[in-house]
Amino acid sequence: MKLPKGLYEQLITREISEALAALDLSAIRVEQAPLDPVDSYDILARHVYAVLNGVLRALPETERLDQQVDVCNRVLELLAERVKSAADRGSMVQPPASALLSISEVVEQVGDVLNFL
Repeated sequence: MKLPKGLYEQLITREISEALAALDLSAIRVEQAPLDPVDSYDILARHVYAVLNGVLRALPETERLDQQVDVCNRVLELLAERVKSAADRGSMVQPPASALLSISEVVEQVGDVLNFL
């Protein structure tokens, strides 16, 4: 991995750490700072989101949705094992995966047509 000069403000991963170690520090300046525990969750969560997003997108198209649900539920199970209050069975994705779009009251029914509020 080549790191061009510029502003980064991103988490130092193992890959970036190795690239930094290969830089000639006599010719350039590298600025790093430890994460602040007060808001470290944000940068760490964004990193995990980006990695998970790439993994889910890269899964083979055959049965992709089922595989995506399985990966997500495994991640949630790992979180639940680590921190009991972080995730529970209620946060698991219910197969087959679907999205709740709305809940509304039926206002009137005219023939076979339902009109919603």
